[in-house]
Amino acid sequence: MQMQQTVRLFDIGVLLSEVLDFISSDLVDHHKIVAYIADCLAGELDMPEESRKRAMLAGLAHDIGALSLRERMDALKFELENPHRHAGLGASFLEMADPFSDAAPIVRRHHEPWNHGDCAPDTPEEAHIVHLADRVSVLIDPRREILGQVDGIRAKIRRYEGALFAPHIVDAFELLATRESFWFSLTRPLLGASLKRRGRLMGEVSLDIDALGGLARLFCRLIDYRSRFTATHSSGVAAVASLLAHYTGMSDEDARLMEVAGYFHDIGKLAVPLEIIEKPAALNKDEFNIVKSHAFYTYYLLDRIPMLHTVRDWAALHHERLNGKGYPFHYTSEKIPLGARVMAVADVFTAMTEDRPFRKAMRLTEAMWTIGNMADSMTLDGDIVRVLASHMDEINDVRGTAQREALESYASFGMDMKRAV
Repeated sequence: MQMQQTVRLFDIGVLLSEVLDFISSDLVDHHKIVAYIADCLAGELDMPEESRKRAMLAGLAHDIGALSLRERMDALKFELENPHRHAGLGASFLEMADPFSDAAPIVRRHHEPWNHGDCAPDTPEEAHIVHLADRVSVLIDPRREILGQVDGIRAKIRRYEGALFAPHIVDAFELLATRESFWFSLTRPLLGASLKRRGRLMGEVSLDIDALGGLARLFCRLIDYRSRFTATHSSGVAAVASLLAHYTGMSDEDARLMEVAGYFHDIGKLAVPLEIIEKPAALNKDEFNIVKSHAFYTYYLLDRIPMLHTVRDWAALHHERLNGKGYPFHYTSEKIPLGARVMAVADVFTAMTEDRPFRKAMRLTEAMWTIGNMADSMTLDGDIVRVLASHMDEINDVRGTAQREALESYASFGMDMKRAV
């Protein structure tokens, strides 16, 4: 992969929205609907193209700070008791990663009532647009015929005109709401095509390895920060995988890309319920089958963006085994690329040397003995395991440093959440 590539901003935004959808089937398409309505409203108000782009991007990412299923489900209620917690945390996430940083101020204020304008005069216009679009979305019942719901939705929005919602944005919504085409575009299977047509206006962004790393760390936080038991895992895997790649003979560029793949490798775990991730005992067969899905979902999510296909393979195949007994594809040695073999060793080593809900971290000698046995059984690549053994102390120090830094970051975001309450 070249270190500087262009990617459609819309594709990155949709990737983020689909990651958020994975937490619950009740959330599917919510962010896409909000993005579509926000863009329609911005267009009705004749806003500049850059404003429309920011509104759509914020719509795709607006609930990124609601890390738990409960918070996400609460966000689907029309009247929220404490919406600013997830809005503030989401903005803090987005500020750290281009190309989403432009959407951060909108996400931070997207639940700001219109009649609080005197208290918050710097609230972006796009935030008020996303606010109304978000509330319209939660009023739509996907199980019912859409046009029969329109009068009730319009009445509800009008009831809060001048309080929650800006009057001129409500007027724009009223114009949209008279058009059947607007409502039909929000329904499956038309939503994806409707949004994609508008998404072309967002254009492309150029990502070098630093920007890609920042984007990967954003996704890493979404994956890991759901639980204190996973808060540092992907950061540890990324650090170990990058150093292992270097000592295995991969180029400096590929070693940096391996770090990116490490941040992404467990993205599919957002589809795994938190009670399984935090279970303080061995998983039963059904629970383990659910866990197995995460590697496939990682592959599926990253597959949609061509520039991430190398990252996709290195990240998503980390549970494949040389003897063909891994998952989800049951690839054997000839089909598993070097990067995925490195990732597999990095993932196992990191998992064994960190605390889990059902056990304390293994001692280094015990972990290496177990990993050596996995190499003997053709579960892991023996050459890479020997590289790990040769540089064990250095690699373990790098892992520990990366995970301590991730834990400090996790704690700082915890403080942000308290301040947002």
